[in-house]
Amino acid sequence: MNANGMARGLMAKNLEKEKFLAHVLDCVTRKLIESDYNPEVITSWNNDEDCLIVFHVNNAIFSIKLKGTTISMLRDRNPYSLDQIIWKQLTERGIKIKEDNYIDTVFNK
Repeated sequence: MNANGMARGLMAKNLEKEKFLAHVLDCVTRKLIESDYNPEVITSWNNDEDCLIVFHVNNAIFSIKLKGTTISMLRDRNPYSLDQIIWKQLTERGIKIKEDNYIDTVFNK
């Protein structure tokens, strides 16, 4: 496992779900910027149980709703599982991403 993978594993084990999700969304946002998008990402938690993630990317708006238990389960399963779920939903909606080490790690390539 590379150094970034080790660091992500430690984060997954030690961060609360809200902070872990914030880190994942920072990674997603950086990758969107690198892929020539102009993203804005907003999260809204409902009683610490459900999270609505809204992506405003260029002129499109995408939303993803995740249960807090799902976020915790994905975080515990694999440090990049949450990234993978988010990226799958974004790419299904037409977002094109430039592949690199991060994306290869997310999709286990």
